[in-house]
Amino acid sequence: MRAFCPYTCAVHGCVDSGVFVDEKGYQCAQWAGYDCSAEVFSRWGYSPAGATAVKASCVRTCGLCPATPPANRPAPSSTFLDIFQFVDEKGFRCENWAGRCSLEEFARWGYSVAGQAAVRSSCGHACGHYLVSPSPSPSPSPLPDPSPSPSPSPLPDPSPSPSPSPSPSPSMCLDDAEWKDETRHTCHHWGFWKCTAHTFTSRRISRANANAILNHCTYSCGLCGGNPRPTCLDEGAWRDAKGRNCKSWGFWGCTPQKFSSRRYSRVEAQEVLAKCTYSCGLCP
Repeated sequence: MRAFCPYTCAVHGCVDSGVFVDEKGYQCAQWAGYDCSAEVFSRWGYSPAGATAVKASCVRTCGLCPATPPANRPAPSSTFLDIFQFVDEKGFRCENWAGRCSLEEFARWGYSVAGQAAVRSSCGHACGHYLVSPSPSPSPSPLPDPSPSPSPSPLPDPSPSPSPSPSPSPSMCLDDAEWKDETRHTCHHWGFWKCTAHTFTSRRISRANANAILNHCTYSCGLCGGNPRPTCLDEGAWRDAKGRNCKSWGFWGCTPQKFSSRRYSRVEAQEVLAKCTYSCGLCP
C-alpha cells in the first residue's frame, strides 16, 4: 500500500506503528503526552539510534505528521475517475497503476501503444490525480511487443518507483545516554555538574576523559547550536613529583617564587606548567 499510495499514506494515513517497541520496551501509545525532544530522550537514557527509531515509528504520537499536502500535488478532481471493472492487457487493475502512468513504466513492463492508451483512458484518477503533469503521448512508432509473457503475478518492482521519498528527519543534538566515563559517571551527572575546565580539574578528570565526556555528552555539556567547547584543560588526575595536583597549583599560583619556595627543580616546574595549563592561567 505504501509503495502505490505514497501521497495518501504520508498525509491522510499518518499513523504510528502498531507493533513497534522501543529500546526500553515501550510502545508508541506510552509516549502520548511526552515531548519527543532531545531533552526527554537524554533524560530517560535513550541512545541516538533509539531516539530516531521512536520518532520514525511514532510519528502521530510525536506530532510529526505533515500539516498540509505538498504544493506540487494537485487536489483530487471529480473529472478523474477510474473504471472499476477495467483490467489491462496484462491483467492489472487501476489501483496497481496509482502514480505510475509514465512512458518509462509502460516501456519497462512491455505495454503496447493500445495498452498504454487503455490504461490512461480507463484509470483517470490513478493516473491523473498523482501525476504533476500528464506524460506526453507516445511517439507514432509502436513499442516492440515481445512474445506473450506468462500469466501475471503481482507487479514486481525491482527498483524503487519514482515517488518522492519522505523528507529526512532533522538532525538532533543528543547524548550517548548509556555511556559512562572513566569515573563511571553518565551524561546526566555531567549535565548537573557542568562540563567546564574548572569542574574537570576539581573532580580530577584527565584530559583524555574530559574530551571523551565532551564527545559523548554533547547535549548535557551544552554544546548544541555551535556553543564553544572547552579546549584548555588540566591533566586533572595527575600529581607532580611532590604529590600535588593541578587544583592545588590553581590555589597557590604557578609563579617562580612559589616554585622556588617549595623547592621545585626547573624540570619539575616545567612539568607543572605543561600539565596544569588551565589552573596556571596559561590558556590563550
